[in-house]
Amino acid sequence: MQNVPTYRLYTKTIPMVKTFKYLGIPFNQFGIDSDLLINQRITKATGSMALLRQLGIQQYGVGLWPALRAYRTFVRPVMEYGIAISTLSQVQIDKLDKAQKGCIKMTLNRNAKTQFPTIVPMVVANIPSMKIRTRTLQFKFVTRLQNLPVSTLVKSIELSFLWNKNPDEHWKKLSARNQFYQLYYKLKKSPKPPNDLISATIQQKRDEEFKLLKDKFKTISYMRDIRVVEPIMYLELPSKDRHRMMKWRMHWLPSYPIKTCRCGEINATREHYKICPRLQPLLLKLLDHYGTIPDLKHPVQPLDYILNNIPRNEVVLGNKRWIKA
Repeated sequence: MQNVPTYRLYTKTIPMVKTFKYLGIPFNQFGIDSDLLINQRITKATGSMALLRQLGIQQYGVGLWPALRAYRTFVRPVMEYGIAISTLSQVQIDKLDKAQKGCIKMTLNRNAKTQFPTIVPMVVANIPSMKIRTRTLQFKFVTRLQNLPVSTLVKSIELSFLWNKNPDEHWKKLSARNQFYQLYYKLKKSPKPPNDLISATIQQKRDEEFKLLKDKFKTISYMRDIRVVEPIMYLELPSKDRHRMMKWRMHWLPSYPIKTCRCGEINATREHYKICPRLQPLLLKLLDHYGTIPDLKHPVQPLDYILNNIPRNEVVLGNKRWIKA
């Protein structure tokens, strides 16, 4: 580069670079380098999750729920750093989603690159997609910025440059074009706005995503109609029983490829368990302890119904019916 002026700071020459980091976020001549940011965040987060897996933070070590909690508490924030102020493309969000799925696979003690379903562990642990997380963090940033005192620097910048007649394109994507912010503004203008607008907005958007998953995935359609952390994840259970319940939720029972049942039924499917003569005594015993259940739509099984009605409270779970069941 010829005829480029050099600058000094305290007798030291300031180097000419294509990118530089400030508070861990890469910048280039256009602003935040979102491609580099995403790649760095993914590399660091997946590396951290791989290390945790080696230390036994996976379902066959500390258990699936502690492993997923460790991911949510320690690894996901690493992946999310900086995205609240970045405008990401769909390709970049897809990269984050793929990285999150890789981390979920590691909590299941699987290789991050193997083909493996992660939708059930994410739903039972109430973990949203990275698309929802990205929109949530951007929405929280914008709404909290608006509530800052006018004496703060960032509030002054917002009032001076961002909310004029021609706001910056980057700011539009973070605020007015964010579906969370659009819903927030709609709720705010409603006759009876919720007491906590931010929380109500996030919950409504999370519920919308959950409904879409229930409509799209057969495994999710059998679960509860409300979005919660499944009690089978955290209630006191023998490890073997918890694994079996998770495998049932993931439709891994019976295992694939479909085999002949011990009762002689050829290619026994999941629905066969309801009529299998070898399992009838166990099923009748379970129903005897639990009580009557309503007529279920095919192909929902009695075990699905009972799992969906397990209390989330340990005190209620102490009821004799649940202890025996």
